[in-house]
Amino acid sequence: QINAGPDTTICPGENVLLNLNNSLLTYQWNQSLGSGASHLVNPIFDTEYIVIATSPNGCLTTDSINIFVSDSLQITLQDLMIEDENCSIGGSISGIIISGGNPSYSYSWLFDNQVISNSLNIQDIVQGEYQLQIIDSIGCMINTSFNIGFNDISTVLAQNDYNQTPYQTA
Repeated sequence: QINAGPDTTICPGENVLLNLNNSLLTYQWNQSLGSGASHLVNPIFDTEYIVIATSPNGCLTTDSINIFVSDSLQITLQDLMIEDENCSIGGSISGIIISGGNPSYSYSWLFDNQVISNSLNIQDIVQGEYQLQIIDSIGCMINTSFNIGFNDISTVLAQNDYNQTPYQTA
């Protein structure tokens, strides 16, 4: 009797070690893996690996393991709203939509390499670069970053007082 292990779900791009450790048996795997007790695999879609073990007296036994590849985490920015900091109000980032992977998701916003929030939307933030790290329920992760600028509201008001084109930042 052999045991190829429990079926497993992995993140896209993750490796899995298929390992059988009975040195008295010889092993033959499908999926072009060939012979051997251990193989490091990196499937890009759900794959069943079947192994046939042969004992020294010629008896055969078989087992299989399914490796399921999770959907990729996706960040949708179509509803993204970034408001720069100004003299009286901190900036904010909102409207990010997360899909794929394995819900539920956890969020970490980092500023200067320090976690500042664990919610999807953040507010009352100062100018600078913010990193968003999203992790799904099996540990798959995606990262992205955003820059918050600074709007000098007094400059905007002064230009508007003189009937000039309002100052806009990128």
